[in-house]
Amino acid sequence: MAWIGVVGEKSQELAAVIADLFERAGQPSGQSSGQLPGQRHTLIDLERQETELPMDVLAALENSRTAQKHIAALGEGSMLIMNPDHKDILEQAGRSRGLLITFGLNNKDCVTASSVMENEIQICVQRDLPTLSGGKLEQQEFGVRMDTEKKDPEVLLAALTTVLICGASVEKLQVLNQSRGE
Repeated sequence: MAWIGVVGEKSQELAAVIADLFERAGQPSGQSSGQLPGQRHTLIDLERQETELPMDVLAALENSRTAQKHIAALGEGSMLIMNPDHKDILEQAGRSRGLLITFGLNNKDCVTASSVMENEIQICVQRDLPTLSGGKLEQQEFGVRMDTEKKDPEVLLAALTTVLICGASVEKLQVLNQSRGE
């Protein structure tokens, strides 16, 4: 069971998109209220719920006291997913023992959006990345149909990076999104 925490001003939106993506990929994610049958992840909005549990993955959108606390608590083997354009949180990340995985619109980020169109985002995994299960997410580019008009592209990138690192299948995300006709 993996513990996934989200922090930042848009943590509630990020948690909702992550939960939706896990469900689409056939990997339901609980909201820390209890484990569902077949559940592999528990998702916690750390801005709204206190916990001392060590996070396996921390997705950070912006800096906050909560973000600082949880970044500092990351242990070896954990992963910090963040946009390095947020210099305040990047400074905190330098003190973390977790593996830093970046997302954003910069071509040097680990996961980028090569384009954002109406209801579709083109994702580019720039380099091979480790997954929580010990496998690897290979360098690749693929499209995912999503509501890009109502959702912040940074939230979408953070959510997609998080679920991919946690083992969601690219193929299932693509097939399920296309079959939903979004």
